Amino acid sequence: MRQNVHKEKEIVHQILFVVISRTNLLTLSALIDGLRAANDMNEWPVYNYRIVTVDGENTLASNGFIIPSSGPLPCENLPEHIIVVGSWEPDAATTKKIVEFLRVADRKGCHLYGVDHGVLVLAEGGFLDNRKATTHWEVLPAVQMRYPKVQFEEKIIVSDRNRTTCPGHTACLDLILSLVKKTSGDALSLAVSRELIYTRLRHRDDRQRLKGTVDRGSATSYLDNAISLMEGTVEAPMRIYELAKAVGVSCRQLENRFHSEFGCPPSTYYLRLRLAKSRQLLLYSTALILNVAFSCGFTSHSAFSRSFKREFGMTPIEYRDRFVLLSDRSYVE
Repeated sequence: MRQNVHKEKEIVHQILFVVISRTNLLTLSALIDGLRAANDMNEWPVYNYRIVTVDGENTLASNGFIIPSSGPLPCENLPEHIIVVGSWEPDAATTKKIVEFLRVADRKGCHLYGVDHGVLVLAEGGFLDNRKATTHWEVLPAVQMRYPKVQFEEKIIVSDRNRTTCPGHTACLDLILSLVKKTSGDALSLAVSRELIYTRLRHRDDRQRLKGTVDRGSATSYLDNAISLMEGTVEAPMRIYELAKAVGVSCRQLENRFHSEFGCPPSTYYLRLRLAKSRQLLLYSTALILNVAFSCGFTSHSAFSRSFKREFGMTPIEYRDRFVLLSDRSYVE
């Protein structure tokens, strides 16, 4: 039901979505539908938004769905809010054009947003230097190495002056509700959250990941503790018996619990955690492959390469060559 919750009919907020190929559709849909709901909940539309791509052509989401574009990056009449959305590796040539566009927008006083890997576009262009930011938790360690001038935090929304960053996915609902609250007030933000059946607006400082894995009750909290220890000791892995002792159970109890929850022994789970981190370091840092191996608890290049190929079907070198990200920063002033 429409509600007259926004009193100033003349206020219309302009929002531009700059979408990179292979963007996660949930991320984009949450952003768009939050604004759609805000317009529906008011007596008149208060948000004017559109999607553009660098070349103006339609693009594909990560699931293969077509994302329609209303045109290329605009040259004039820039909106007050510009949201860069991406979920996989932005193409270097495309990103160069986006960075040049964002420089103009920044000079004109636009508020710049980075969502998911759209944050990396802002970081690559230097727009987040000496500022706080966030992006998806999986890539945070790697991007912190790549962009040491940016202070990354594992939060759902980080705003620093006229920059706002968000890790994407369901956190986009929090981002849009926060934007609606700031630009149109509490009443409209509440109406949108009710329309979307979103019962709890998370605080922007909330962490992206829940502690633990699934709801198992306090009796099995040792599994959460074991996983936390694994995540904190990727560079120098513990022995499984040391891990079991640290969380106060026997090796057999720990083995049985991991098999019950994940269908694999704790050693396999641990290895997959280490390989997942190595994959992000290969994608989003320029560290030597041997240094990536050491950072993920492998004692040699060969041992790392064998484990990586077994898990992902290609060697670390092949993986980095195939998915290289923004290796040339020469265009950044």
